[in-house]
Amino acid sequence: TDESIMIQCGKKLESDTSDAERIQRAIDSSSMGDIIKFPSENVIIDKTINLKPYRNYLGAGWGTTIKAADNANLAEMISLPHTANNYRTIIDGIMLDGNKDNNGATTGLYIGSLVNGIIRNVFTIYCGGTGIYMNGQDKFRSNTTNIINCRANSCNGYGLYISEYCEDMHVLQGDYGSNKLDGIHLKSPSSSIRDVTVWGNMQNGIYVDANAVSGQIWNSQIEGNAQIGLFLNASFFYVCGNKIYDNANIPDNYGKFDGIYVNAYEAYKDSPIEGISIIGNKVYSGLYDNTGIQRFALSIDKYHKNFSIYANDFFYQGNGSIDKTKFR
Repeated sequence: TDESIMIQCGKKLESDTSDAERIQRAIDSSSMGDIIKFPSENVIIDKTINLKPYRNYLGAGWGTTIKAADNANLAEMISLPHTANNYRTIIDGIMLDGNKDNNGATTGLYIGSLVNGIIRNVFTIYCGGTGIYMNGQDKFRSNTTNIINCRANSCNGYGLYISEYCEDMHVLQGDYGSNKLDGIHLKSPSSSIRDVTVWGNMQNGIYVDANAVSGQIWNSQIEGNAQIGLFLNASFFYVCGNKIYDNANIPDNYGKFDGIYVNAYEAYKDSPIEGISIIGNKVYSGLYDNTGIQRFALSIDKYHKNFSIYANDFFYQGNGSIDKTKFR
């Protein structure tokens, strides 16, 4: 039988300085397997909310916001701290406003060492740093976790950052746009990104670190980022069915950055990047008036081997005038 209990957050006490205390009391009173129901109205927090593993955290959806208080200066709004038993945790239906203009919070959601978890329908916005930060530890890595239909928009760092202390992480659906750094920064091996939209970030759309070997990027839309659409450093990677267009999307960057760039440069001379498949992608540039003029649709530095590249569509529309003095 299901012995889980739905725990509602109680009311604020006179001694509470924000809604953080009543949420934390509900979490601290729970047992493994319980469901903690977050408040169904807009709330303000001035302390980090610390989660416990083996629980289901259920928000009220994206119409209800948890906002960092002015001058709270939180490192994280919601955190699952590192332990050696962070198993089977679900976080669903939560919207976090980092209130970056008033020194609210650096990171929206910070997850440490989560195994067999689900992060679903989490929307972070206006964080002073990264929207969603997936992390682990060298001796206890985050793994076998799905990040489903999440969003990270208008943050001053990365939209979604998945560190090298993670593995087997899977990003399914979602929207990562208008962030100051990369939309998605992936350092985790044996991981995948599928059916996401990554747009308008001020660095790269998706950055794949050399540590992120044996991964996949499927059926995603990567558009209008200021630098490279897909920046790939990892061997044994599969890139299939993506639509990548109008990156290098600010005038100073016209003709300087690529749709897909494989960074097989001098550092890989003695150990080339290998085993990358780039199949069935559509890489477009110049589709709209003076937006997104990529240098190359696909650019691969020379120290590589055993690549498979076929059935891609590379297309330059050429709308608008181009200042060729900006090209390198």
